[in-house]
Amino acid sequence: MEIVSHRESGLRRLRDSCESSEECQSGRCFKNECAPVKCRSNNDCLLKAGDDQYCRDRGLMKKIFASECVPKKGSRQKCSSKVECLSNRCLPFIKICT
Repeated sequence: MEIVSHRESGLRRLRDSCESSEECQSGRCFKNECAPVKCRSNNDCLLKAGDDQYCRDRGLMKKIFASECVPKKGSRQKCSSKVECLSNRCLPFIKICT
């Protein structure tokens, strides 16, 4: 299966208005708005949303709100693990993406 970055697809971004899921990068239109992809692991995001997203864990709140795929962070943004970063590197101790 080929992984395609949705940044170049020409589809609508999160929170843009929509009428059907086919119009959205996430493949999910909810209440006329492009909504995030729901996930249980980073692999879900890789397969459903593209290689530029990761599964943001909701921690204790995930019993109420499902985890969702969100865009990976760029250089110098705060992180807690490497999977959150576009570079796949989160510097230990200072916790920023390289």
